Amino acid sequence: MKKLVLDSDLLDGISAKDSYAFKEFYIRYASFLFDFVMKKVKSETIAEDITQEFWLNVWEKPSFIHCNGSGSAKSFIVQQLRFRIVDNYRRTLTSPVLWDDMAKAEDMEWYSHVSEDLDVKEAIAIVREALASLPESTRRTFWMRLNNCSPEEIAQTLSITVPTTYNKFSQSLVIVRDHIRNKYPEFAANFVRQSKKPSSSYPLHSATFIWALMELFK
Repeated sequence: MKKLVLDSDLLDGISAKDSYAFKEFYIRYASFLFDFVMKKVKSETIAEDITQEFWLNVWEKPSFIHCNGSGSAKSFIVQQLRFRIVDNYRRTLTSPVLWDDMAKAEDMEWYSHVSEDLDVKEAIAIVREALASLPESTRRTFWMRLNNCSPEEIAQTLSITVPTTYNKFSQSLVIVRDHIRNKYPEFAANFVRQSKKPSSSYPLHSATFIWALMELFK
């Protein structure tokens, strides 16, 4: 029986610019990752852009990928692609998402640009409520990431590892999503309706963006 080559071994080979190792790693994950991204973004063009950029990064700097104790990189790669999908959503924003300690209604001039049936102040209040019981580092990871801080920047600022950054962000998204669904079902339904409107007639704003992030974890 042919011995299974671990992801960690293939990544070591890619670091040495071994094209065979890259080919094997690509064959192992390409189809799965494209299908994963396609399911989230619903656009073949966007899915291709995201995954092609990912594979280019793998070849140029495979050290950014972390493997677990069993030598598998799958979980980390999925988290990486979630971040890249988040970045794709962010590029559709017409205004920034503010940090947790800046999220005060009186400071947000951009509220006037939001549709009257989607109250962003309420959305941010609900998100803060959902995150209230989490450790400060998890809350800060959430808001820093929504403010376009890279995983590396977050890790350095909070003195945590990059994998921990991914885990904290994923944890916070799941908690916010479940909090809204369980305690504010009508508000959640409103998020869904707004997020499905064409961007040409209703650009994505911060509140809708938050829901779009939650949709990654369906």
